[in-house]
Amino acid sequence: MRCFTSLGGSIFDWTFSRVEVPPGHYLVRIHRWGKDLSPGTSYSDSEILAPDETYKGVIADVLPEGRHFLNPFVWSYEVQPMIDVPAGKVLVLTRLYGQPIPQDRLTSGDFLARDDGQGVVERGIVADVLRPGKHRINPYAYTWKLDDAIEVGALFHSGPGTFWTNLGDKNMTLMLPAPTGTSADAKTTPEK
Repeated sequence: MRCFTSLGGSIFDWTFSRVEVPPGHYLVRIHRWGKDLSPGTSYSDSEILAPDETYKGVIADVLPEGRHFLNPFVWSYEVQPMIDVPAGKVLVLTRLYGQPIPQDRLTSGDFLARDDGQGVVERGIVADVLRPGKHRINPYAYTWKLDDAIEVGALFHSGPGTFWTNLGDKNMTLMLPAPTGTSADAKTTPEK
């Protein structure tokens, strides 16, 4: 009897639970059962991604190409094409989940979304861009825009340990430690 049960489960898994993700694609999972996400009172404080598999909704992490087994009674899914960033381009991401950027930072001109690495993230434009290559990006977690890459030229060397650049409002001189490493800190001073 146990053999038939095991065989029946294997047939069910292979027939109904198997998801083949082709090369150049990835899998977005949507959990059908679990706790409801908090609705919030407005868009700015509502959740759009399931924090883990105990909640209903879209799971933030995506699965790569290959064979996966997802019980169709528990999971729904979408197969998405990978995002290809060609040479000479970058991908600018906008995070759709997380806490809103505080108003005082927005008024001071700091409009990039932060991620503290401890799970506290802000929604908005992400500071780091994605470079050329293929990327798996959850379309429920991010929107993206392909932009031209801007190459910043090298700093000009004007003496031992001194470099200058004209990036920013004024020309700046960057004082680096001498090659022997005797100076402790690098200093930035404006050019006159």
